[in-house]
Amino acid sequence: MLTDANTGASFNRYVYANNNPFKYIDPDGRDFIISIDKNATFGMGHATLYFQNSKGDWHSFNQYPTNDNAINLAKGNSTGALVRIEKVAAPPNGGTRVKTDKDQDAKIAVSATKSQDAHNKGGKQYNLYSNNCATAVVNVIGDAGIGIELYPAYGTPNMWGKKEEQWEKMRLEIEREKKEREEKEKEQQSQAKKE
Repeated sequence: MLTDANTGASFNRYVYANNNPFKYIDPDGRDFIISIDKNATFGMGHATLYFQNSKGDWHSFNQYPTNDNAINLAKGNSTGALVRIEKVAAPPNGGTRVKTDKDQDAKIAVSATKSQDAHNKGGKQYNLYSNNCATAVVNVIGDAGIGIELYPAYGTPNMWGKKEEQWEKMRLEIEREKKEREEKEKEQQSQAKKE
């Protein structure tokens, strides 16, 4: 995350960069963003992954059902799945921004393309509750093998978004504690050298 882990703004799933995207930017293309539109899919939500390729170009990754019959989807019926990866000028304001490096960005781009191929060739079915856009996003990041875990997708995208927010809080707290331990160990080592 680009925001301070000690402020509440860093935990808001729909606002990034402490509400200051002009100050907190990604000049070197080293992160991905997950955005959830709470009002999409009949109020059940839609998750979009924004990532950069090796050239630094932003792309959106979206999974959709091939049949958008609201009644069938709400009943939990499965239908075909379609993934679109589209070049975008920049990601929209909002969402959760996760720091990566250029190698991780490249792996995410490869994973997203593989997911698109599998979905669009009929290898994956869409189900609003068990294999939806949030599931596809989690799988792209997990299959990229970059060492970043997202909360396992379950239920509707909005349900997952709430759990992922809690997961992110926990992950940030673990990272903060690890950093504090490392700083304390360095300080102790420095003190020992002085003695």
